[in-house]
Amino acid sequence: MHDQPLSVAQDRADRRSGTRVSVDLGAVHVGTSSVVRVIDLSLGGARCVGLDPAGGPMELDLALPAEPVPLRVRAVALGSAGSEVRVRFVDLRTRDMVKLAHALW
Repeated sequence: MHDQPLSVAQDRADRRSGTRVSVDLGAVHVGTSSVVRVIDLSLGGARCVGLDPAGGPMELDLALPAEPVPLRVRAVALGSAGSEVRVRFVDLRTRDMVKLAHALW
């Protein structure tokens, strides 16, 4: 059996099917030191309030429950609606994905 490439629509559906959890976490936009509120979190990204999406890729320090040190993630903005900005995490290491998974479940 050959693996078939996913269509763009199927790829988008798969990416959005990940478990999303409503949260209320603090974060800092590295480089600007802006305080951000994370209101929705998944293994693939987050929805944030107080984040300026301008400037391309960014780093966020996420304050995860039960983690003594904030988790630094690289992210890109996907879009915004009002004061909310959706970001996708990029280049997550396995150990960082585990930390996010623990925060989600």
